[in-house]
Amino acid sequence: MITDKKISWIDISKGIAMLLVILGHTGVPVKINNYIYSFHMPLFFFLSGYLFKINKYHSFIKFLIAKIKSLVVPYFAFAIFDYIINIFTNNYHAPANFFNALKLISYGNINYMPTALWFLPCLFVVEIAFYLISKFIKKPQLIILILIIFSIVGYRSQYDTTRLYWGADIALTGIVFYGAGFLIKCSNISVDKLKHLSKTDIVMAFFIISLVASHKLVPRVDMLGNAYRNYYYFYCAAFAGITTVCLASQIMQKSFVLSYIGRNTLIILALQIQVIQCLSKLLVFFHNEQLPPLVHTGIFTIITLITLIPAIYVITNFLPFMLGRKYKIKLNTLNKDLL
Repeated sequence: MITDKKISWIDISKGIAMLLVILGHTGVPVKINNYIYSFHMPLFFFLSGYLFKINKYHSFIKFLIAKIKSLVVPYFAFAIFDYIINIFTNNYHAPANFFNALKLISYGNINYMPTALWFLPCLFVVEIAFYLISKFIKKPQLIILILIIFSIVGYRSQYDTTRLYWGADIALTGIVFYGAGFLIKCSNISVDKLKHLSKTDIVMAFFIISLVASHKLVPRVDMLGNAYRNYYYFYCAAFAGITTVCLASQIMQKSFVLSYIGRNTLIILALQIQVIQCLSKLLVFFHNEQLPPLVHTGIFTIITLITLIPAIYVITNFLPFMLGRKYKIKLNTLNKDLL
């Protein structure tokens, strides 16, 4: 069972992952960008797998409906919303005809749209596939073997020029991290059992490992492009980076800002590139070459997050259908209206 404490560090981990996504889109130096891309999307898959509960749904149909609501509905809602915003901002070249755009959106791979929404249909494919695997295969050893096979097939798929709908080719790799998250949760692995090493020491060790391994991945890893470069360095960098963030989050225990970002990952993930591109046009004066690159991207990331706060509030409270949620009428407000 996942306790409140565990949920807390997961929110922080998601917050860190989301910060890395924004930083990766704001022009950080190449080496830092390579490091971020080596594990930030695998981290999202891992955390999703950690939260996966096979016994929560009594049938595959109920699981399917739940995932359509939480992933497919938000995907289409935000993709259409993104398209409408672009009519006014003209941040990218999109089909002039709405129905042509909708057709491309339905493929699940929005190649014309610079957005991170590709993750949602891909995660949907991963969740469905892993649900079926875990439903019929109970032995962890067999699941591990299947995940290893997926990792090899997924790695080989980068050499195939044919891309699959709904990110199914990316899902071959994503499911490895999703399954790893689920298995680690089930095995109750804890670094607290290592009495002679502190979490800080372990974090530093895995950080160094991920840094060295990511340095070998040139050009950078690109999950959207289904490009992983070297098989061994990719998985080494990804799992070391994931471990670094998860343990660091447990050490922090509490962080209002990171938890807030983590709880609103879906909205930020969907809108952050549009906001970044709009801000780039509006804040032309901010492109000061005298500022160190990390300071520039750091400030730009903060401005992006602050800009998104009103959108988070409006969507969460007034447009919950975009998140696959029902609109909840407050009983107190309803009673006042009736009286």
